[in-house]
Amino acid sequence: MFLSKTGIHSYSGADMSNLCKEDSMGPIRSIPINQLENIRNEDVRRVTVDGFKETLIHVHPSVSKFSLTTYVEWDGIYGTRTAQNYKA
Repeated sequence: MFLSKTGIHSYSGADMSNLCKEDSMGPIRSIPINQLENIRNEDVRRVTVDGFKETLIHVHPSVSKFSLTTYVEWDGIYGTRTAQNYKA
């Protein structure tokens, strides 16, 4: 349910990779710089769904919905028609 409301279906594989990398850095970025050298693993906060939702606000798909629609139309005319069921 959560993912269906996010528009995440328009993210490419590379976009998803970037999204996950950014989200995984959230806990590290929340540590004050003067504590980075001595912090223990168990003291670093976990990655959470709330953090992922926050990351979604800042990390956007690299291809616009307009471009995706254009690619689907092109596929229908010149391509293999494999993208015809895609909804931008």
